[in-house]
Amino acid sequence: MFMSNSELKLFIERCERDNFRNRNELLEGIKSGEIIFDTHKSDSDFPCSHFIGIYERREKHLKQFQTKHSERLRKDVLEMLERMSKTPDAKVGYWNFNKEPNISFDIFVNVDTQEIFGCNKGFDKRLTPEDEWNELWGKSKTVA
Repeated sequence: MFMSNSELKLFIERCERDNFRNRNELLEGIKSGEIIFDTHKSDSDFPCSHFIGIYERREKHLKQFQTKHSERLRKDVLEMLERMSKTPDAKVGYWNFNKEPNISFDIFVNVDTQEIFGCNKGFDKRLTPEDEWNELWGKSKTVA
């Protein structure tokens, strides 16, 4: 879905008021033009309780990795889960921003209030060189 300049302005204002993980990097990047909207914004009919189930499984999966990236991402997810658990019936919206060459910021918001539940900073595997991906996730090549 297309985002108008007024929607982006309102989003930035909301980010400036809310406190959440990855906030400063996201805001600075948007304002500098280094982080751009990825033409993906949606409001779902699904409540927080739906996303809580999904992201609780993701958080458990992330525990198996022992890297700075996996721990940071796990903390992103835990913050989001904590906030969503306070309003399990609220409908969830989603915004996506990208930073070249391979970083994404997935922002989850309350559709009605636009309060930010969380911002998960991740890396796109398709755009990440294999050695960097392996470093992010603690994988090493086997030498024969």
